[in-house]
Amino acid sequence: MHRSNITAWVFILLGLLLLLNQFDILFFNRFNVALLGSILLGALLLNKGLHHPFRKGILGGSFFLLFALILILMKLGYIPINDLLGSGLVLIMLGLANIIYFFSFHQRVANIVFALLFSLLGLPFILGYYETLPGWMLEDYFFTYWPVVLILVGAGILLGGSHRKQQKLAKNI
Repeated sequence: MHRSNITAWVFILLGLLLLLNQFDILFFNRFNVALLGSILLGALLLNKGLHHPFRKGILGGSFFLLFALILILMKLGYIPINDLLGSGLVLIMLGLANIIYFFSFHQRVANIVFALLFSLLGLPFILGYYETLPGWMLEDYFFTYWPVVLILVGAGILLGGSHRKQQKLAKNI
């Protein structure tokens, strides 16, 4: 399918679902809207990314599809519905989306740094939910090591800039 056809089919599917909701055949609550919206937005962005020369859309598309996967697993009961756990999983899914983007388009070395950053930010939420570390310890770790976030962001920016410089030099030679 062409990119324009995918968009048209998404609108048709969305219209049909909303029409079924109007006739009380299908009921939408906030959870179902978030799930359906994540799947549709993820599919649209992923489709855009596959057709874009710089793969713009793959990062967002993979994140929204991974977010929809979390919602589905929560709805099926495989993951408990909890704000603390969900927040940690969303950050880790953002890290995974950065890894997917890195492997689809090797131009952005910074995505590996950001994947590590988001995963490290999500890990305390998950550890807090499973009570493997007491809450006071997590708070102590956070207030002690928060400058590491700045170091990782700076390293990501430097790595991305040096990688682009090397590519420009390689093109000029």
